[in-house]
Amino acid sequence: MQLQYLRAMIGYWGEAAHNPVSAVYGGPMVDMAHAHVWCWDARPYPAFPNATALWADGANYALGHWITGRAMGQSLANVVAEVCAGVGVTEVDTSRLYGYLRGYSLTEVGTARSALQPLLLAYAFDVAERDGRVNFVQRGAGAVAAIDPGAVVDDGSSAGVVQALRAAEADVSGCVRVNFTEADGDYQGRSAEALFPDESVHKVAQSDLALVMTQAEGRTIAERWLAEARVARDGVKFALPPSQAALGAGDGVKFALPPSQAALGAGDVVTLEGADYRIDRVEDTGARALERVAGFRIHVPWSGEL
Repeated sequence: MQLQYLRAMIGYWGEAAHNPVSAVYGGPMVDMAHAHVWCWDARPYPAFPNATALWADGANYALGHWITGRAMGQSLANVVAEVCAGVGVTEVDTSRLYGYLRGYSLTEVGTARSALQPLLLAYAFDVAERDGRVNFVQRGAGAVAAIDPGAVVDDGSSAGVVQALRAAEADVSGCVRVNFTEADGDYQGRSAEALFPDESVHKVAQSDLALVMTQAEGRTIAERWLAEARVARDGVKFALPPSQAALGAGDGVKFALPPSQAALGAGDVVTLEGADYRIDRVEDTGARALERVAGFRIHVPWSGEL
């Protein structure tokens, strides 16, 4: 939150249109050259906030105003842009990325894709090339396009219908474990787990992230992965005409309900229409075939077994 506050303030007052120069004293209305951030604590980090026996306000650090221990962090947008620039890719848009990196280590020489993969997993954003520019977008932040089920076409393999897909139960892990380096302490290796309460077979999916995070951040990532894995079991496959070519990987789509079903409400059982999906894969074969469109949130129950 601190980082986003600074990003908003500096970005806004840094524009001349928002911060005009006074005709009286010849300076801008807000002098950003003398803007300062509050506050730096003289107590040594990370002894503070961990030594709570000595400093009783240590528990306030997580949600407090201190920049001690945080000033060297980087925004997710900056790190992604730097990785891309390192391989000569400068036509990128990272303006829709929001995240804070406490530390990230690249232990071996590799491709830009391998460097970005842990960040994609940890911070839940998608990447897609559009019109010669690589766009990075936080997952769930984009608009959801409404699609009339009657607009689905026959591309030779889909028969002009929306095909429902469901992954096998055995392919879905009931437990997720994330390994990382713990922040705000002695930087030891730590792990966080998430487990479905109704899980009887403990099939564990484990991932190692070369990221510095707090325990709470690691647990949040594990819980999100687990939820996404369960929801993404259900997906659809369909084909659209070339007039829908603006849709691409990472976009959200919703099958629009016809007006005759406008009276549906909570507790009603309907079919695919009304659910939201994220496009994971696109194939252009005359018609625009959107293969394996994974659901990222199901608003209504299914009408039958898949």
